[in-house]
Amino acid sequence: MDIVFIGTNYSGKGGTENVLTQVIKHLSLKNNVAFYKLGESSTDEWLKAIDDKAKVIKYATNNKIKELIFICKVFLTLKDNTLVISTSPNFIKIAYLIKKCFKKKYKVISYIHFSLKNQDLFNKDVLKYADFHLAISSSICKSLIEMGIPKSKIFLIFNPISHKQDIISSSNNTKYDLSLAYVGRVYLEGQKNLVEAIKGIEKSKLNIHLDILGSGPDVNSLKEYIKDNKLEEKITLFGWVKNPWSILKNKGIDGLILTSRFEGLPMVLLEAMSYGVPCIVSDFEGFDDVLKPKVNGVYYKLNNIDDLENKFYIFRNTSFDPIIVKDSINLFYSNVFFSRLDQVLRNIYLS
Repeated sequence: MDIVFIGTNYSGKGGTENVLTQVIKHLSLKNNVAFYKLGESSTDEWLKAIDDKAKVIKYATNNKIKELIFICKVFLTLKDNTLVISTSPNFIKIAYLIKKCFKKKYKVISYIHFSLKNQDLFNKDVLKYADFHLAISSSICKSLIEMGIPKSKIFLIFNPISHKQDIISSSNNTKYDLSLAYVGRVYLEGQKNLVEAIKGIEKSKLNIHLDILGSGPDVNSLKEYIKDNKLEEKITLFGWVKNPWSILKNKGIDGLILTSRFEGLPMVLLEAMSYGVPCIVSDFEGFDDVLKPKVNGVYYKLNNIDDLENKFYIFRNTSFDPIIVKDSINLFYSNVFFSRLDQVLRNIYLS
């Protein structure tokens, strides 16, 4: 098969880049794969991990007209039956229009890596121009169906996670009742809603410590919040680190916390659980794709600090078996995922 990936607005350090790297490397083993990366990223280091068999084409310009011309040329030169997989919604309509006007016979597939709800980044209606959809979570699948897209055009594939041999053990620091970690972009409000985790820790009668590994636009505001509320003993900031799990393995943690308002598929939960680490999670739509109560973590009602405080106690008093935590996400491990993905793309190609 000829497969073309196309997208823009990659940070260079996120979960989407990690997933795309794995997917493109795998598909390039038996297919002709090209990846068109448009726009600037803070780093392109992640592209080096893509197998040499995949063709990587980078194009960046501040001129929107030049970018549009480049995109049109890409679609105009595609062979019949090429699978065009777009991670950027706005490219889908362009691909559709080129296909219709020039009677091309490629197939356009949407592959969106963030929640379709609570966002103002694009008009969701452009997704209707895709021939098929790869959904990484049940919440995205549900959103697509609510838009009127037939179920037969939607394939729920989730995302891959590598199976880890290592286990990150609980903290041996007896100073704290709970040692938790947050890994990801630092946004006090908005999607990541990190302030809710901090307020829950402030309110709790348990002595809880939180390690925050990540950077973002609210780092300075977070530092001010910590200082103003005298939380220096309860919160440690590491900033962005290349491998947060090696740090957490060395120090040990009892669990990971994620207080997001919405997510696509929260890869950080899968990463944590692949190391046997249970999680405390807000009940954003689709959280139960990953979280199994009292098996690999607990969940609380979003925007309810009292419930979060209560779940800290339940989490502390629940004995989580790291092997069971690891096994709870078998559906997401790479070998299972790629078998599923290969079958889906084969079905689309033959349709």
